[in-house]
Amino acid sequence: MTALRRRSSRLAWTWCLAYTAPVRPELRQRRRDEIFSHLWESESTGVRAVRVLSATCRGMADDLSWSCRRGWREAALLPEPWVAVAATLPVGAAVVSAVAAAPLAHAAEGVGVIGGGTLLGVSALLWLRRRRG
Repeated sequence: MTALRRRSSRLAWTWCLAYTAPVRPELRQRRRDEIFSHLWESESTGVRAVRVLSATCRGMADDLSWSCRRGWREAALLPEPWVAVAATLPVGAAVVSAVAAAPLAHAAEGVGVIGGGTLLGVSALLWLRRRRG
């Protein structure tokens, strides 16, 4: 696969990798091949970078809808996504706490602590379920 040269194409490609991740491998690869082809063609024909980014942003809702219909339900039963989200909650809470007023900072810290721990618990239960077969 040829590398994409423009930053706008690489950003669109990164988005494609993210929203197709939970989908079954054959569907994921077909979608990624299709998107890569569009991005490569846009670079080859000189489509402006702002048009590539605009099209990517306008299509995000449809992309998520496509992904949900094809794989998020399956991914929700795996422990890995829950661990990833659990790890982001305390980090997000720390950022909000550093820049927000006291009431919002306290709420964010609570979400980070309680939410992170809860999601780690969910991931542990899903891991045990998968382990038991």
